[in-house]
Amino acid sequence: MTRFFARPPWGLLRPLLYVAVVAALVSTHYGDAWRHFLGFPSQRHRADKGALVVAGGELAPELIRGIAVRYARAYPGLDLRVDGGGTADALVSLLRGRSDVALLLRTPTSDEQELFRSAHGDTVPCFPIALGAVAVIRGEGSPIQRVTMDRLQALARNESVPSADGEPDRLYAPDPKSGLWATLAERLRVPSEVESGERLVFLDDEEAVVEAVRAHPLSIGVASTLSLSPPLDTLVVGLIPQDGGAPLRPTDADIAGGVYPFIHYLYAACLPGARAIGAMFVDHLASERGQRQIERAGFLPFRQVARGPLHLTGPVGTAEAKQQ
Repeated sequence: MTRFFARPPWGLLRPLLYVAVVAALVSTHYGDAWRHFLGFPSQRHRADKGALVVAGGELAPELIRGIAVRYARAYPGLDLRVDGGGTADALVSLLRGRSDVALLLRTPTSDEQELFRSAHGDTVPCFPIALGAVAVIRGEGSPIQRVTMDRLQALARNESVPSADGEPDRLYAPDPKSGLWATLAERLRVPSEVESGERLVFLDDEEAVVEAVRAHPLSIGVASTLSLSPPLDTLVVGLIPQDGGAPLRPTDADIAGGVYPFIHYLYAACLPGARAIGAMFVDHLASERGQRQIERAGFLPFRQVARGPLHLTGPVGTAEAKQQ
């Protein structure tokens, strides 16, 4: 017995050492597989491993459809699928491994990034790929042609506004989960977390917003220029700056030049260490070739912007309004 402990039994220890080394390698390189059992299935455990799945397609349906067609043409053997949903839905899909790429109208919050860090070991990188704006729209029979920034801000705060001829008395917006409301709230300096009320009403999506302003002539709504298409873009309402001046409209020139205040980006995100087909698709969208395809599709590529969107410290059109 004494001899047994004095001299280590290498014949028994060697297999245990091999097992420990293999376990360490598996944990290092395939740690996300274990997270599957914690409620965060990894991309290696997706039900359909052969398809490239892109989530958030409803944020810019025409643009994404055109890019997907061209990309599939370049890679004929690839099964590329586009799922709907807004920013929040796309982030959940990416977090749980149901998609390879997520399209977003805003970058993930710090709390959302912490979820990715806990589930996948790192935060998720986002890359701007296209440029859009929050447009204020009306119905076809509406007398509203323009709106003051003060009135828009009051409606966005769900505040009562005095009744006036030709002035909107209600604001419709898509579900904050789409990501569009975050841009408007930031630019108007209003709370991003607010509930529906009498003056501010959140609806399921931008299609519902369009239908609502059609049904209520004295209302206005907000929608992204990335989702609007003719003839809806003819129903855009001009924004009157605080100190007067010509109404501001989300034209391509004023969006690219940073003149229109409610500018936003469309982002593409994929997990760090993601499958190659997901990383390749994001790289393509951010590349010169991908940016040219976005422009040919009739949209503004990210790289075309002359300056960043306006971050307001004061009312639009005044000396207090500054650009970050």
